[in-house]
Amino acid sequence: MNCMNNEALLEDSLRMLFTIYQTILKINLTDDTYEEIGENGEFGYFQRMSQWVRGMAKAGMIHEEDLEEYLAFMEMGLLKEHFQNSSECISCRYRLLTEEGFRWVSMELRPSVEYTDDAQIVMLYIRDIHDAYVEEQQHQKELEYYSSRDRLTGCWNRFYYSDFCTSYQERRNRTSGYGIMAADINGLKYTNDRYGHEGGDRLIVSFAQMLVDSFGTKGCCRISGDEFIVLFEDMSEPEVRQRVETFAERLQQQDIPMAAIGYAWELRPLHMNDLLKAAETAMYLDKQNFYRQHQKYLR
Repeated sequence: MNCMNNEALLEDSLRMLFTIYQTILKINLTDDTYEEIGENGEFGYFQRMSQWVRGMAKAGMIHEEDLEEYLAFMEMGLLKEHFQNSSECISCRYRLLTEEGFRWVSMELRPSVEYTDDAQIVMLYIRDIHDAYVEEQQHQKELEYYSSRDRLTGCWNRFYYSDFCTSYQERRNRTSGYGIMAADINGLKYTNDRYGHEGGDRLIVSFAQMLVDSFGTKGCCRISGDEFIVLFEDMSEPEVRQRVETFAERLQQQDIPMAAIGYAWELRPLHMNDLLKAAETAMYLDKQNFYRQHQKYLR
């Protein structure tokens, strides 16, 4: 009776395992052999584990972009060394060829209850994680995207600019020049006081759209409430000057220019923030000129 109960318990356990894992192997790292465990508990015996690993690779079962990592993870000598020193489970993600195409799977290895120093027996489990993993990756991309975007305007935000400054040091010597245009919206406080913050938001969004229409989405950043910058990478000084002057002409065609602007350019600035300060200095001069002509907007 106990024997029958044990067999039934084993069958139930295997059924549960196979609802999670598609492949289960029992591997003896010591003599490089393995057995494949079937859903009913039967064992299929195979001679060489390293042959199974190479066979999967040669048959094109592993996506070419994941192949190097897969082969390194399944290197027999490294697996032996790991389990000699640790009983922790290790895992690897890769894309496996299926009838529908490549799907992400997770391969886990953990010591068997039969593991000894003389017979390094470990269990290998492979499960399909494609749908959950793709969803997780998409969610991560969305988080990264929105963490760098200004929610009101859709432009890049100050976090993006900070990352740009950090990565700039790696590109500093591989460019034909950097420019920054600083822009500060005119009369935002006046608009907020007269039309409420909804009116102010509309002004901010309108100016952001004007920037994007003129410069595209790549370098436009909103770095604070009424302050924007436009980043010009790998451009000569005449190119930057022409683009800024064209934008300035567009502003001057308005009855009341929406913003004061200024720009700075250097071939290889030591720090991007130094370049931004120079652009802001030029912008403040433009702002003073605006206030001389439109004193009601003075804050």
